[in-house]
Amino acid sequence: MDDGKIGEHLLRLVQLYRDGLYLYHQTLQCQYKEMGLTMLQAKIIHLLKRDGPQPLGQVSRRLDMPNSSLSEIVDRLEDRGLLCRERDQKDRRVVRVHLSPACLKRLEALEEREVQMLRQMWPHAELDDILLLTEKLSRFVKILSKTIDKGVTVR
Repeated sequence: MDDGKIGEHLLRLVQLYRDGLYLYHQTLQCQYKEMGLTMLQAKIIHLLKRDGPQPLGQVSRRLDMPNSSLSEIVDRLEDRGLLCRERDQKDRRVVRVHLSPACLKRLEALEEREVQMLRQMWPHAELDDILLLTEKLSRFVKILSKTIDKGVTVR
């Protein structure tokens, strides 16, 4: 296949990926709204779910937001019983945030709802289709991750 055709297909792949992310984001936004969460609060929660407890400063850097803004959001999430703060045992100056057991339970319920929603959207899904899509999407995400890790940019 020539470079022009490959380029066309790559653009189509990226557009489909963006469209899928946008549509899925819209769906999640409705679910978070029902839970009384903003998208930024949800982003913090999912970051901690995926990567585990972290110092506030690290979360701040990863989300590219000032410590003071993050601290206010964490305060609200802590007041709602969704996050906990703990001082680091080795360095008492460091404050780590992690998900509360109540938050983990709510996330588990949310994941169950997501599966039900996807089953309703794709009622005749075959396991082979799901496995193939998962495999291909995993490869695409891995390629994107490597690209980001290397800091590759087009000039």
